Amino acid sequence: VNFSDANLSDAKLRDVNLKEANLKKADLREADLSGADLTRAELGGAYLYRADLIGTRLIGANLNEANIIDATLIGADLRGADLRQSKLEGAVFTDAELEDARLEGAVYTDATLFPYGFDPAAAGMVRV
Repeated sequence: VNFSDANLSDAKLRDVNLKEANLKKADLREADLSGADLTRAELGGAYLYRADLIGTRLIGANLNEANIIDATLIGADLRGADLRQSKLEGAVFTDAELEDARLEGAVYTDATLFPYGFDPAAAGMVRV
């Protein structure tokens, strides 16, 4: 499925199967992707401002340089995901799975909420 550069802002994509979908640079602002399967999806440069990603499967997904500001990722599975250079200011990762996620250069603020015990500095993230 190719949604590269698509405008999907406010889209209701709850529980959809988007495995390996191309969403590169897609506008997913305030989209509801809760429970969706985005395993190995291409989301590089995507705009996910205030998106709902509760329980979303993002295993091995490419979110490099994505804008994930103020998004909700409670319980999301980001194992092996590439979030390098992404913007995570104010994002909520409570109970998210971040094992083997690539986070070098990702930007966060004091308002960004991580799983208990997660050390953003040790993951190579940058606080602004």
